[in-house]
Amino acid sequence: MKLADGLLNSARREPGKTAMVFNGKEYSYSQVKDGVYAVASALNQTSLKPGDNVGLWSGNCPEYVEVLLGASLVGAVPELYNARWSESVICDLIEQGNVRILFVGPNLPISAIVSKFPHIQIIVIGDEVPNGAQGYGPFVASVPQSHFSPYEFGPCDTALHMFTSGTTSTPKCVLTSCGAVAMQTLISSSSERWSSSEVCLCCFPFFHVSGFSIYKVFLNGGTLVISKTAHADEIAQLIERYHVTRAALVPILMKELLNHKEKTGVDLSSLRLISYGSTHVDSELLARCAEVIGCGFYQAYGMTESAGPVTALTPEDHADASLLETAGKPIFGADVKIVSEDGFECPVGTTGEIVLRAYTTMRGYRDRDALTKEVLVDGWYHTRDCGYIDQRGYLHVEGRKDGMIISGGENIFPQELADCIGRMNGVVEADVIGVDDRKWGQCPIAFVVKNPESDIDERDVIGQCASRLGRFKKPRKVYFLDELPRGGTGKVSESELRNIHLAAQR
Repeated sequence: MKLADGLLNSARREPGKTAMVFNGKEYSYSQVKDGVYAVASALNQTSLKPGDNVGLWSGNCPEYVEVLLGASLVGAVPELYNARWSESVICDLIEQGNVRILFVGPNLPISAIVSKFPHIQIIVIGDEVPNGAQGYGPFVASVPQSHFSPYEFGPCDTALHMFTSGTTSTPKCVLTSCGAVAMQTLISSSSERWSSSEVCLCCFPFFHVSGFSIYKVFLNGGTLVISKTAHADEIAQLIERYHVTRAALVPILMKELLNHKEKTGVDLSSLRLISYGSTHVDSELLARCAEVIGCGFYQAYGMTESAGPVTALTPEDHADASLLETAGKPIFGADVKIVSEDGFECPVGTTGEIVLRAYTTMRGYRDRDALTKEVLVDGWYHTRDCGYIDQRGYLHVEGRKDGMIISGGENIFPQELADCIGRMNGVVEADVIGVDDRKWGQCPIAFVVKNPESDIDERDVIGQCASRLGRFKKPRKVYFLDELPRGGTGKVSESELRNIHLAAQR
């Protein structure tokens, strides 16, 4: 059982088919397989042993795929670092993970890494190679491809180290087993109805669980189109040029893609499915996408700890407007329930914490045994998300348990306010956080992006929430921004919003 199994199987079946596209260049399955084996052969000549950790700190590119799968062939465990993290964070993670070899993407700083870890072999992807590192090309070409028996992982062996976002502390390392990767790939492929004809556009970062699209594409013998940026114009061009059939997009990209389509008339007719799940999508936006693009939708709810989706809202579900505010039903291999503060299962329709049990649940957090025992109880993972299950069995996600705002003893879910504001004419998008308040304990603060021609002001936003949701739920302050700050997965960065508020209070 290996991360590269899907690729190797498809390369045997259709070696000449296009497996991957990047920056205008197409790579056949045979070429991708050769690239993976070239990396594996080079790694095989180092002192790496099965179970050793290989760091991967880069944006999306073909070399990322080669290292990810090539490291697995020699029994190494790839550690997938967020390309947006600072060098100091990477240093902390390298030390924690005892990383032996580090692959670094173009234009990322490594001087502190070189200084602190002189024993680590650093391989840089790109033309400019700083002192203390080796170029990717020379490393891969340093030894001829050798014929070796790929390492076979057991289903319970750790296959990947992925990380949670870690906005306030060092990111937590999630231990994902080889069996979890295999099961998630197989289950998602079935649930999402993949086929060999799929051309999948990936603009989410590979270090995220969305990077599982690599395994799904290769397992099914499809084509992976890698976007260099998350800009609507490039995404539209790639869809048109390569006849992309499916893509994962966050709401802001959906809106920008629609606006680009209406301005330019670009042909997006090949796009059959848009999947989403990292953040809430307004029903009006979905309706507009369906009308203008003519595609279907698939929503997935999951997290790094579950190696991806555990519930799904299918394309058929999207035809029922009453279901669009839900996160769907559990997919095969997953169970979901709602529990109260004292751990008892909640009745239908009652809000509590969402807990799940799945074939794909993590083994635990690295070197965080106490936290692992806290969140994994009798096989159930406690998500810290709040929600409820309705009479029809659909999951409703209301927000983070630790992000819930308690104002004057009343519970306020930020997403409820954000949705209310987002429905106002002239509002592009909105987000809400809770901040400390001397009088009420906490109070909601809103951040709004509006159309340039809109004259909406703070009074309008507060009045909208007060009249629609009740006065106790109205935001106490509204900030108007040109855009909401986002992390690498497309989620709005709560820490950046807090910094904006704190700066305004000084």
